[in-house]
Amino acid sequence: MKDINEVQKYRDGVERQRQETGSKKNKDKIKKRVQNSSPRNIKDAANILGIPQKEYTPSVQEAFASIFHDIETGRRDLEISQNKLDVLERKNDRHIILPVYSSNFIYKNLAKISKRARQSDDLSTLVLVRSLSVEEVWLYYGPLASQNYLIEISKLINKLAPKSGFVGYLDHGCFAIICNIMTTDQVKPVTERMVSKISRSNLLWEGRRLPVKLSWGLCAIEAGMEPNSLCLAAMENLSPN
Repeated sequence: MKDINEVQKYRDGVERQRQETGSKKNKDKIKKRVQNSSPRNIKDAANILGIPQKEYTPSVQEAFASIFHDIETGRRDLEISQNKLDVLERKNDRHIILPVYSSNFIYKNLAKISKRARQSDDLSTLVLVRSLSVEEVWLYYGPLASQNYLIEISKLINKLAPKSGFVGYLDHGCFAIICNIMTTDQVKPVTERMVSKISRSNLLWEGRRLPVKLSWGLCAIEAGMEPNSLCLAAMENLSPN
């Protein structure tokens, strides 16, 4: 048990090293710390591996220290790479311009909820809200006005959508709202009020009022349905406000 405890202490030291960056300056520092702080650990590890005491020479100790350092460096580099991937994935989940989630996030979570529906009776709902006037705004006022228009619509949907909902932007003026653990009967009146209120909002561009025409549709997120199929089903139910 004593040997195992010593190895655990060494592993705890390795865990602390994983918090450091992978710079070249830290490489020698880490290697020196491993060599200076863990000769007993290395020796015990050698005993566990069956290396005879008489063969445990300084060169063997140095070789063990080098091996442990290389293993730790690999672990640390892998963790740094994973952290970078996590950051990129979080960025990819947000729309590049609008204050809502991206289509990638919406499709990914539709797949998760559809899979979860196989194991649960809880039903969720997908709502699509489409602006019928975004192209008109772009045509008469320009792309900057169109972008600002979508930003303002995004803010309103975020504010008025169900609290359990995730709001994302698909394309061509179409917003998606995933209403988690809400049936279509629960979502419908909330969506009607939301769309009605947004349609009456006073959006301005350079002192001129922008048209706000919306249509909306919804569908239940059922087990086994693909994200594209869910979006198409909701689009088939689109109706003018």
